Amino acid sequence: MKNMKIIPIILLLLVTLAACNSGQGNAPEEGFDFSEEEAAEAPPEEMVFTEDEAEEPPSEPGFDFTEDEFANDPGSGNDNNNDEDQNAEPANNPHNPSNTADEIFPPAGVSNWVINYDAGTIRCPTNTQTFKESPPDTVTIEVGVDSTALIVKGMEEAPEIFFLLMNSGPGGSQYDGWYTVPDAKVEIHYQMLFTNLSDPNAADFILGDISSTTEGCQVARSFGGTRVD
Repeated sequence: MKNMKIIPIILLLLVTLAACNSGQGNAPEEGFDFSEEEAAEAPPEEMVFTEDEAEEPPSEPGFDFTEDEFANDPGSGNDNNNDEDQNAEPANNPHNPSNTADEIFPPAGVSNWVINYDAGTIRCPTNTQTFKESPPDTVTIEVGVDSTALIVKGMEEAPEIFFLLMNSGPGGSQYDGWYTVPDAKVEIHYQMLFTNLSDPNAADFILGDISSTTEGCQVARSFGGTRVD
């Protein structure tokens, strides 16, 4: 009877040993074994490189120019052709000399002119009147030293009128003159602007004004003249 009681115990012990041996055969290899929570909390390992490993990898094959090659590259715009273009002679453009001098004066010496008078006006405090143009005059103009003065003879009833140079330039020269009528004691003011229309070296046209004041009235008219010699 005792032997019958011992057999179940032995069988139970064998089953237990077999179960233990089976668990050891399926045991995992040694290593890191994290639970899900531990794996979530574990920080990732940092990547650490040495100085050699941190160097830039060699560049891939491609276009690699040196500074000298780039300086001579025609597409870079730094070639020597710019200097040659700057030093090149300009295209043959015909030079057109100016037709006017720095200053325009009447011809030296004596010259002859035809003067045409325009209609004029007489402006008084109470009324204004007009008078017709006068017949043309042929006058002589004598230019003084350095063209600083001139004498006009034959203009209207004046035997001669003395003019002084007031201004000059490329556009012409302006002279002012005065003449006093002996009987009426009226002073007449003359202005002449000498310019050139066709002669590049001397004046050949006159624009002028004549004005005076008598008994409170202003008398004025203009004239033009053309050189005839």
